[in-house]
Amino acid sequence: LDSWKQTDILPDLNDKVICDVGGGYGEAAIAMKRAFGNLRKCFCLDLVEVINDAPDVEGVDLIAGDMFDSTTIPECDVILTKHVLCDFDDDDVVTALVSFKEALLDDGRVVIADAVLPNDENLNEWSPTVSFDVCLSLTGRRAERSKREWSRLAKMAGFEVIGSFSTSAVTVDLLVLSVIHQPVLK
Repeated sequence: LDSWKQTDILPDLNDKVICDVGGGYGEAAIAMKRAFGNLRKCFCLDLVEVINDAPDVEGVDLIAGDMFDSTTIPECDVILTKHVLCDFDDDDVVTALVSFKEALLDDGRVVIADAVLPNDENLNEWSPTVSFDVCLSLTGRRAERSKREWSRLAKMAGFEVIGSFSTSAVTVDLLVLSVIHQPVLK
């Protein structure tokens, strides 16, 4: 959250609605609500079985839904997803991003909190993120993506990456996506 406050790339959250998609029991949403008390509304969306198990959280609305179905995502200014999209293949990520785009209000943003690998030409240099990715690949469960890969997937869903930066956590970089607005043809 300190990283959020230290950059102008991330959206100002004053009087905004944020939804943590795949947010489990709402830990990140609770932290956002505490750090940014001026949020208009704070949602945590996860699968029905997760939300049914979650304790009530003051200041955060827990929503049962599906990130692949935009009708279950509340309209919001910012969608945050942390360590979720890395668990899915490229086609599913594009489907989720399209769903996010449909739920976003005008000038909304998607913030992806995940490890971002160096682009191909920098993979020969040691990096804690690459080491983390190697460990994850050995489990066969997930893989991280480079900024170039995220940019390609974002573009396929109608977004552009407008910012990317590291945080103090090795496994958390932040990518900020903005909807690509098509010019009006006359």
